[in-house]
Amino acid sequence: MHLHCGNVFLTLLNFAGMPMIMLKISFLGGCKDSELSSTRLLEKSLSQVKTWMEHNRLKMNDSKTEFIQFGSENILPLMLTSKLYMV
Repeated sequence: MHLHCGNVFLTLLNFAGMPMIMLKISFLGGCKDSELSSTRLLEKSLSQVKTWMEHNRLKMNDSKTEFIQFGSENILPLMLTSKLYMV
């Protein structure tokens, strides 16, 4: 299932019988303001998903939660964000 809310895409996956949630956002590479505002939006969305899970008696395993960046060889070195924080 795919949900789209503003710039954030949420995908519910089933991998080897384990439910997984993927949040995805894109932004203009090399643009500090675009990256920072997108990062804040992604962190807020991640916190909202975690809150929803807790209200439904589910638990987000923080130790297995990953942040992965994709981009070209030219853009990735310009990225400022290396980790996300729950807000």
